[in-house]
Amino acid sequence: MGKRGRRRIFLDKRGQTNEIYHILIQLLIAVTIYMILQSYIDSVAKDTLFEKSYLSKDLALLTNTIYGGPGEVKYLYVNDEVELGRFEFDFSDGKVKVGERGVEADIGAEYPYAEDLKFQYFGERITWSDKILLSKTGDKLEITK
Repeated sequence: MGKRGRRRIFLDKRGQTNEIYHILIQLLIAVTIYMILQSYIDSVAKDTLFEKSYLSKDLALLTNTIYGGPGEVKYLYVNDEVELGRFEFDFSDGKVKVGERGVEADIGAEYPYAEDLKFQYFGERITWSDKILLSKTGDKLEITK
């Protein structure tokens, strides 16, 4: 059979075939971009860096307030916006350090507070707690669960 007898995949003219290929390529690009954006949105939704930064700044400001308050001060910190039990807190070296509980390679957030050297600091690394008690009595600052 000659050229006329062969069957082609597309029976249309060559220009229309190229147009179909362009549409398929554009569709493939659109699906790929959608999948990339969806995976990015999922990763941002699970990310807790914003929450850790927020908690470290909030607790540092609160610690400064407790230091500066006159007399005896007791404050029970509870946050309804963020689940505190997911994080661990450390108040050493004049910085509030917040990291995810149980994650070894965690990018934590830290924020300094004005540590008063006249005060004795008694604190512990706080984990598994939805509340943090900050208390100042005399020349002693204590931060516990």
